[in-house]
Amino acid sequence: MTFKKGQSGNPKGKPPGITARGKFRQQVDAALPGIVANVIQLAQDGDMQATKLILDRCIPALKPTSDNVSLPMATDATLVDKGLQVVTAAATGRLNTDDAKAIMDLLVAQSRLIEQGEVLQRLEAVEQWLATKK
Repeated sequence: MTFKKGQSGNPKGKPPGITARGKFRQQVDAALPGIVANVIQLAQDGDMQATKLILDRCIPALKPTSDNVSLPMATDATLVDKGLQVVTAAATGRLNTDDAKAIMDLLVAQSRLIEQGEVLQRLEAVEQWLATKK
């Protein structure tokens, strides 16, 4: 049995909008322009709750941003050395704690990538060794 596009599988079923929720939505839709106008008027008259409602719904909250951070690190430095540099920079005030945490998170992600690469190399070496033993 296949249904045809745009044709109800139960043409004698409940029509849309007949449920309590559907009736409520119809009432709200009809009253919505007046409700919005009232809230706007309340906000213009100084009602802070109405103002907050409008601002919260219409203007997204600002998210904190940070500037690019320059923390010179030697390319041959270990991850531990780099981590110590970040901690020292945060402790001396050259980096704020949010930026320090973000950099440490990047170092942790880098260490995981390195670990996964090393595990993959070791696994491949073991597989090659096992292949020669057959």
